Amino acid sequence: MQELNQAEQALSGALERLLAVAEAYPELKANETMSQLSEELTTTENRIAFARQAYNDAVTRYNTAREIFPGSIAAGSFQFGRAELLERAACGAATQEQKEALSAQQSPALTVLSALAELGHGDPFECRAAYAQAMGALGLDSQREPLPRHAWTRSMGDSLQTLAGLAPREKAKLLEAAAETMIHDGRVTLHEGELLRAMAAAIGCPVPDLGAVAA
Repeated sequence: MQELNQAEQALSGALERLLAVAEAYPELKANETMSQLSEELTTTENRIAFARQAYNDAVTRYNTAREIFPGSIAAGSFQFGRAELLERAACGAATQEQKEALSAQQSPALTVLSALAELGHGDPFECRAAYAQAMGALGLDSQREPLPRHAWTRSMGDSLQTLAGLAPREKAKLLEAAAETMIHDGRVTLHEGELLRAMAAAIGCPVPDLGAVAA
Protein backbone atom coordinates (compact mmCIF):
# COMPACT_ATOMS: atom_id res chain seq x y z
CA MET A 1 0.00 0.00 0.00
CA GLN A 2 2.79 2.40 0.87
CA GLU A 3 4.43 1.86 -2.52
CA LEU A 4 1.14 2.54 -4.32
CA ASN A 5 0.61 5.70 -2.31
CA GLN A 6 4.14 6.88 -3.13
CA ALA A 7 3.60 6.19 -6.83
CA GLU A 8 0.37 8.20 -6.85
CA GLN A 9 2.01 11.07 -4.97
CA ALA A 10 4.88 11.05 -7.48
CA LEU A 11 2.42 11.29 -10.39
CA SER A 12 0.51 14.13 -8.72
CA GLY A 13 3.76 15.96 -8.00
CA ALA A 14 4.94 15.55 -11.59
CA LEU A 15 1.67 16.93 -12.93
CA GLU A 16 1.76 19.91 -10.56
CA ARG A 17 5.33 20.74 -11.60
CA LEU A 18 4.43 20.37 -15.27
CA LEU A 19 1.47 22.71 -14.93
CA ALA A 20 3.59 25.22 -13.02
CA VAL A 21 6.25 25.24 -15.76
CA ALA A 22 3.62 25.58 -18.47
CA GLU A 23 2.01 28.49 -16.61
CA ALA A 24 5.36 30.27 -16.41
CA TYR A 25 6.02 29.89 -20.14
CA PRO A 26 2.92 30.74 -22.24
CA GLU A 27 4.55 29.60 -25.48
CA LEU A 28 5.15 26.18 -23.91
CA LYS A 29 1.59 26.03 -22.63
CA ALA A 30 0.33 26.62 -26.18
CA ASN A 31 2.49 23.81 -27.60
CA GLU A 32 0.35 20.92 -28.91
CA THR A 33 2.68 18.21 -27.58
CA MET A 34 2.74 19.84 -24.15
CA SER A 35 -1.04 20.09 -24.17
CA GLN A 36 -1.40 16.40 -25.05
CA LEU A 37 1.05 15.37 -22.32
CA SER A 38 -0.77 17.44 -19.72
CA GLU A 39 -4.11 15.96 -20.77
CA GLU A 40 -2.76 12.40 -20.63
CA LEU A 41 -1.30 12.91 -17.15
CA THR A 42 -4.53 14.48 -15.89
CA THR A 43 -6.58 11.62 -17.36
CA THR A 44 -4.27 9.05 -15.77
CA GLU A 45 -4.50 10.75 -12.38
CA ASN A 46 -8.29 10.81 -12.64
CA ARG A 47 -8.42 7.11 -13.52
CA ILE A 48 -6.24 6.31 -10.51
CA ALA A 49 -8.60 8.30 -8.29
CA PHE A 50 -11.63 6.36 -9.57
CA ALA A 51 -9.79 3.04 -9.14
CA ARG A 52 -8.78 3.96 -5.58
CA GLN A 53 -12.37 4.84 -4.76
CA ALA A 54 -13.61 1.49 -6.13
CA TYR A 55 -10.96 -0.38 -4.15
CA ASN A 56 -11.76 1.50 -0.93
CA ASP A 57 -15.48 0.80 -1.40
CA ALA A 58 -14.70 -2.92 -1.71
CA VAL A 59 -12.46 -2.81 1.37
CA THR A 60 -15.17 -1.06 3.38
CA ARG A 61 -17.74 -3.71 2.39
CA TYR A 62 -15.29 -6.50 3.29
CA ASN A 63 -14.39 -5.00 6.68
CA THR A 64 -18.06 -4.50 7.49
CA ALA A 65 -18.93 -8.08 6.47
CA ARG A 66 -16.18 -9.62 8.61
CA GLU A 67 -17.50 -7.86 11.71
CA ILE A 68 -21.17 -8.82 11.29
CA PHE A 69 -22.72 -12.27 11.81
CA PRO A 70 -22.36 -14.68 10.06
CA GLY A 71 -19.26 -13.22 8.41
CA SER A 72 -17.62 -12.70 11.79
CA ILE A 73 -17.66 -16.47 12.39
CA ALA A 74 -15.85 -17.21 9.13
CA ALA A 75 -13.42 -14.35 9.72
CA GLY A 76 -12.54 -15.73 13.15
CA SER A 77 -12.25 -19.33 12.00
CA PHE A 78 -10.05 -18.61 9.00
CA GLN A 79 -8.26 -15.59 10.53
CA PHE A 80 -9.38 -13.13 7.89
CA GLY A 81 -7.64 -9.90 8.86
CA ARG A 82 -8.87 -6.37 8.45
CA ALA A 83 -8.02 -4.83 5.06
CA GLU A 84 -6.41 -1.40 4.86
CA LEU A 85 -7.75 1.47 2.80
CA LEU A 86 -5.62 2.91 0.04
CA GLU A 87 -5.16 6.43 1.31
CA ARG A 88 -4.20 9.40 -0.75
CA ALA A 89 -1.83 12.20 0.15
CA ALA A 90 -3.21 14.78 2.54
CA CYS A 91 -5.04 17.59 0.78
CA GLY A 92 -3.16 20.82 0.31
CA ALA A 93 -4.31 24.34 -0.30
CA ALA A 94 -5.64 25.23 -3.73
CA THR A 95 -2.97 26.36 -6.18
CA GLN A 96 -3.17 29.82 -7.74
CA GLU A 97 -4.36 28.27 -11.02
CA GLN A 98 -7.10 26.35 -9.21
CA LYS A 99 -8.16 29.46 -7.30
CA GLU A 100 -8.48 31.42 -10.54
CA ALA A 101 -10.51 28.67 -12.23
CA LEU A 102 -12.82 28.30 -9.23
CA SER A 103 -13.11 32.06 -8.78
CA ALA A 104 -14.56 32.26 -12.28
CA GLN A 105 -17.23 29.83 -11.08
CA GLN A 106 -17.79 31.39 -7.66
CA SER A 107 -21.60 31.53 -7.90
CA PRO A 108 -22.05 27.77 -8.61
CA ALA A 109 -19.49 26.91 -5.92
CA LEU A 110 -21.31 29.23 -3.51
CA THR A 111 -24.53 27.34 -4.23
CA VAL A 112 -23.25 23.82 -3.48
CA LEU A 113 -21.23 24.86 -0.41
CA SER A 114 -24.21 26.77 1.01
CA ALA A 115 -26.37 23.66 0.60
CA LEU A 116 -23.85 21.29 2.20
CA ALA A 117 -23.18 23.66 5.09
CA GLU A 118 -26.88 24.08 5.91
CA LEU A 119 -27.81 20.42 5.48
CA GLY A 120 -24.84 19.21 7.51
CA HIS A 121 -25.07 21.59 10.48
CA GLY A 122 -28.18 22.35 12.47
CA ASP A 123 -26.53 25.18 14.40
CA PRO A 124 -26.41 28.43 12.36
CA PHE A 125 -23.01 29.38 13.79
CA GLU A 126 -21.50 26.01 12.86
CA CYS A 127 -23.10 26.24 9.43
CA ARG A 128 -21.52 29.65 8.79
CA ALA A 129 -18.12 28.55 10.11
CA ALA A 130 -18.07 25.40 7.94
CA TYR A 131 -19.07 27.39 4.87
CA ALA A 132 -16.42 30.07 5.48
CA GLN A 133 -13.70 27.44 5.96
CA ALA A 134 -14.53 25.77 2.64
CA MET A 135 -14.74 29.05 0.74
CA GLY A 136 -11.38 30.12 2.17
CA ALA A 137 -9.78 26.81 1.15
CA LEU A 138 -10.82 27.54 -2.44
CA GLY A 139 -9.46 31.07 -2.34
CA LEU A 140 -12.99 32.50 -2.60
CA ASP A 141 -14.60 35.27 -0.56
CA SER A 142 -15.20 33.64 2.83
CA GLN A 143 -16.93 36.81 4.09
CA ARG A 144 -19.71 36.43 1.56
CA GLU A 145 -22.89 35.15 3.19
CA PRO A 146 -24.11 31.66 2.27
CA LEU A 147 -27.23 31.45 0.15
CA PRO A 148 -30.59 30.84 1.87
CA ARG A 149 -32.30 27.51 1.25
CA HIS A 150 -34.77 28.78 -1.36
CA ALA A 151 -31.92 30.28 -3.41
CA TRP A 152 -29.61 27.26 -3.48
CA THR A 153 -32.53 24.90 -4.05
CA ARG A 154 -33.56 26.83 -7.15
CA SER A 155 -30.05 27.08 -8.64
CA MET A 156 -28.54 23.70 -7.64
CA GLY A 157 -29.16 21.92 -10.96
CA ASP A 158 -27.66 24.67 -13.09
CA SER A 159 -24.74 25.06 -10.68
CA LEU A 160 -23.78 21.38 -10.85
CA GLN A 161 -24.04 21.44 -14.63
CA THR A 162 -21.68 24.44 -14.75
CA LEU A 163 -19.19 22.88 -12.32
CA ALA A 164 -19.12 19.71 -14.43
CA GLY A 165 -17.24 21.78 -17.01
CA LEU A 166 -14.27 22.39 -14.70
CA ALA A 167 -10.96 20.62 -15.26
CA PRO A 168 -10.51 17.38 -13.24
CA ARG A 169 -8.12 18.95 -10.72
CA GLU A 170 -10.47 21.88 -10.04
CA LYS A 171 -13.35 19.44 -9.58
CA ALA A 172 -11.28 17.43 -7.10
CA LYS A 173 -10.38 20.56 -5.13
CA LEU A 174 -14.03 21.64 -5.05
CA LEU A 175 -15.08 18.25 -3.69
CA GLU A 176 -12.33 18.40 -1.06
CA ALA A 177 -13.76 21.75 0.07
CA ALA A 178 -17.25 20.25 0.08
CA ALA A 179 -15.96 17.42 2.26
CA GLU A 180 -14.35 19.95 4.62
CA THR A 181 -17.74 21.61 4.95
CA MET A 182 -19.30 18.33 6.07
CA ILE A 183 -16.60 17.22 8.51
CA HIS A 184 -16.33 20.61 10.19
CA ASP A 185 -18.31 19.32 13.16
CA GLY A 186 -16.19 16.17 13.38
CA ARG A 187 -18.74 13.72 12.00
CA VAL A 188 -20.32 12.76 8.68
CA THR A 189 -23.87 11.44 8.67
CA LEU A 190 -25.16 8.91 6.14
CA HIS A 191 -27.24 11.66 4.55
CA GLU A 192 -24.19 13.89 4.16
CA GLY A 193 -22.21 11.06 2.60
CA GLU A 194 -24.98 10.42 0.09
CA LEU A 195 -25.08 14.12 -0.78
CA LEU A 196 -21.34 14.17 -1.44
CA ARG A 197 -21.59 11.06 -3.64
CA ALA A 198 -24.47 12.60 -5.59
CA MET A 199 -22.51 15.80 -6.09
CA ALA A 200 -19.42 13.86 -7.22
CA ALA A 201 -21.50 11.88 -9.72
CA ALA A 202 -23.16 15.04 -11.05
CA ILE A 203 -19.86 16.77 -11.85
CA GLY A 204 -18.04 13.59 -12.91
CA CYS A 205 -15.35 13.32 -10.25
CA PRO A 206 -14.38 10.63 -7.70
CA VAL A 207 -15.53 11.06 -4.11
CA PRO A 208 -12.60 12.37 -2.00
CA ASP A 209 -11.11 10.29 0.81
CA LEU A 210 -12.64 11.91 3.91
CA GLY A 211 -9.76 10.64 6.05
CA ALA A 212 -7.24 12.47 3.89
CA VAL A 213 -9.35 15.65 3.86
CA ALA A 214 -9.57 15.62 7.66
CA ALA A 215 -5.79 15.04 8.08
